[in-house]
Amino acid sequence: MSLMDADQNAAFNAANSGASFDAGEVGVFIISVGIVLILTWWAWVAISSYKGLSSPGTSVPDAAGKIVRAAFIVMMVIAVMAL
Repeated sequence: MSLMDADQNAAFNAANSGASFDAGEVGVFIISVGIVLILTWWAWVAISSYKGLSSPGTSVPDAAGKIVRAAFIVMMVIAVMAL
């Protein structure tokens, strides 16, 4: 997350004068919520792939491929969010 310059920081603090948090804490909160959401999505993919194994025509490599692709997407999203 890019840092704010002095004018932006002053404007943020003026707009939130009664609050007990600063801009850095808001950024950490937003990133944390994003990480929780993407990990929840990955867990949904993993569970649905596992449940899909009970249907005929689905093999273990197919299900594992879905989970690995989802894990790669999760890693990329977290890496972008950490910038």
